[in-house]
Amino acid sequence: MDIIKTKNGKVISKIHFLTDKKVIKNKSVEDIIKKSLLKCYKVIPTHGKKVAIYSSNDKFVRDKMGGVGADALQENVISLYINPVKDWKKELVSSIAHEYSHLTVLDVRKWDTVLDSLIIEGIAENFREEVVGGKRAPWTKALTEKEAKSLFKKLRKNFKLKAEKMHSDLFFGSKEFKMWSGYSLGYQIVKKFREKYPKLSWKKIIKLKSSEVLKKSEF
Repeated sequence: MDIIKTKNGKVISKIHFLTDKKVIKNKSVEDIIKKSLLKCYKVIPTHGKKVAIYSSNDKFVRDKMGGVGADALQENVISLYINPVKDWKKELVSSIAHEYSHLTVLDVRKWDTVLDSLIIEGIAENFREEVVGGKRAPWTKALTEKEAKSLFKKLRKNFKLKAEKMHSDLFFGSKEFKMWSGYSLGYQIVKKFREKYPKLSWKKIIKLKSSEVLKKSEF
């Protein structure tokens, strides 16, 4: 376990390695996580979070996620599931930033509806690109702009539904939706928003209602 502190002594996060695999549990991985967290912290300060790191043999993580799966399903916890394939450490940087943004959003607002899912996931990937860099993620490129607009029209009537009603199908694929459709649509909406409001701070963006982000995006 390692504790990351800022200059004023406040704790950003505690890292817990819940694996004994040396390729994962080592100083270089700690340093990557610290560096990514500190970059995120400088943009949106938050404290008292935990990072839990597990080894993973999941085929989806290996083949589709670049060796790093992640979620922020537990309150104040980023969970990382690592299968150390080629270039997995680059994905680690991105995953930390993506999930960090989720935790900061959940500090200040609720995640209830289908529209919330689209906007909050869109925020996560745009935040990640701006703060820690890296290539555009494949899940943001699942749909062309034309396909995204078509899906947007189809989904609009369902925006107020509870997020869990459609999350699995919309974000991970089904007979009705191409895999990662929700990530791609959300990314494009928030990207349009950022193009119109490039100077608006992320600290203010995460407090905006999803409907306001959508309206101001003019998507």
